[in-house]
Amino acid sequence: MTKESNPKDFAKHQRIKIHQPDASKADRFNPRNRIYVRAIDGLWTKLRRQMGWVAMSFFLLLPWLPWGDRQAVWFDLAQQKFHVFGLTIWPQDLTLLAALFTIAAFGLFFVTTYLGRVWCGYTCPQTVWTFIFIWFEEKFEGARNKRIKLDQMPWSFNKLWRKTAKHTSWLLVSLITATTFVSYFIPSRELYIDFITLNASGAIYFWIIFFTIATYGNAGWMREIMCIHMCPYARFQAAMFDKNTYIVGYDSARGETRAFTYPKARSKRNGIR
Repeated sequence: MTKESNPKDFAKHQRIKIHQPDASKADRFNPRNRIYVRAIDGLWTKLRRQMGWVAMSFFLLLPWLPWGDRQAVWFDLAQQKFHVFGLTIWPQDLTLLAALFTIAAFGLFFVTTYLGRVWCGYTCPQTVWTFIFIWFEEKFEGARNKRIKLDQMPWSFNKLWRKTAKHTSWLLVSLITATTFVSYFIPSRELYIDFITLNASGAIYFWIIFFTIATYGNAGWMREIMCIHMCPYARFQAAMFDKNTYIVGYDSARGETRAFTYPKARSKRNGIR
């Protein structure tokens, strides 16, 4: 019968190795070095998911709401008129619109100071569309560990059909997003009929293809790269944070001296027999 090892003696020789990524070697701009998101559940995750679907539904349905002889929200660039329900904004009214945007920006700064980046986590379009794309990714490729293994596997029929289905769904969502966005500037019924019957102008097809590629690239490939390097809101964070702002961080001084112990030794230490 062997003598039970002392975890303290073992700890002197072997400590848990803390991974310290080398920022100089990490290619942050390579979309292949993406984060594999693990599916989680909870109150705030459910709230974020529900708010995302509400925002998406609002975006898709708003151009179809009628208001008299036109759609409720219509940015008529040809006539230089912005219709928002019963309100019509003319070019000379843009100063009032700029003032409204300024008030909204200060309201966003105020909320960020006290609640942190709730805009980024719950209502930002980049976040909403990214999680929609991740939802399709999980449906076709499985959970996080399965997706990692699938990317490491050589090409086969199983991998090919899963990747094809995922990217096809991404492109379909991107196309719907692009046509919906363009329908804010061109009446939706006229746009979809001309688009399907191939009677739309070349400019319309150009902008639909452009926004389709942009949505596909942003939400499917770039994801957090957009937030880190391109989002103007992220540039404001340092100016809006103080010691009382809620943030998600990692305490480097917490738990770094923990050592590996055998299960039997941990049970004895915790009073479990």
